[in-house]
Amino acid sequence: MKKQFWTYAPGPLLGHLVKCFWLYKTDNSLDLPLADRYIPDGQFEIILDLGDNFAQQNNDGSWVKAPSLFLAGGYTEHFFVKSGQSIYRLGAVIKRGMVQHVIREDLMHLKGRNTDLEDIWGDSIKSFGDHLRSLHSPMRIFKALETFLYNTIKFDTNDSTFEWVINEMVRYNGNSSVRSLAQKAHMSERQFRRKFREKIGLSPKQYMKIIRVASATQNIIKCKHQKLSDIAYEVGFADQSHLIREFKSIAGINPKAFISEPHPLTEQLILTL
Repeated sequence: MKKQFWTYAPGPLLGHLVKCFWLYKTDNSLDLPLADRYIPDGQFEIILDLGDNFAQQNNDGSWVKAPSLFLAGGYTEHFFVKSGQSIYRLGAVIKRGMVQHVIREDLMHLKGRNTDLEDIWGDSIKSFGDHLRSLHSPMRIFKALETFLYNTIKFDTNDSTFEWVINEMVRYNGNSSVRSLAQKAHMSERQFRRKFREKIGLSPKQYMKIIRVASATQNIIKCKHQKLSDIAYEVGFADQSHLIREFKSIAGINPKAFISEPHPLTEQLILTL
């Protein structure tokens, strides 16, 4: 099976809003794992499935077909994705803390599910998907998506309070003090927690846990032979047991089992994004 993965850094039109674009393509998926485990990383993504639509597993174990064009994010625990016979998937990773400028919806209602963009942006997004399928150059696809998003999104970036808050959380691997962040934002802790949940869709504590586990996951994938105790220390967990407990609560399995499990697209995205 031939696999190809491309990334593209957005230009000045969307550089303040989009972290990067990515495109993943295979000629067939017969030798891919039956299901790929995804671990939350605190980011929202606009996903366009240009190949065979994939299915996502519900909590009850059933599978539901994902929309062709959707917004995904706000997850607090792992989930499984099952692809069709071929993968041809395009994504735009929204910068942390900026999704409220992309979609004017209550994030509390969007978290942990796939939101069909046709319901938000209308039929134009469907015809745009057809247009992307007619393009064969990754660069042309990226440029077309960048232009479409710029013309479609009605964003206002005047309020950047939580952008720097998120950056601070990421910089310290989710080990920041809520009290300290609230003071820097000139808010009471109660006000800060309320506004954070409104803007991000999760509580500060939930979000920092996700960032901490995502950072550990990246280290585990990059350095598969590194001791977990060393990773725990680097990321900011109290000890190895704390890392395993927090990792399992989100990933559904312990780090050792995760390493031995095949999840090619998940690894590619974690290492790239």
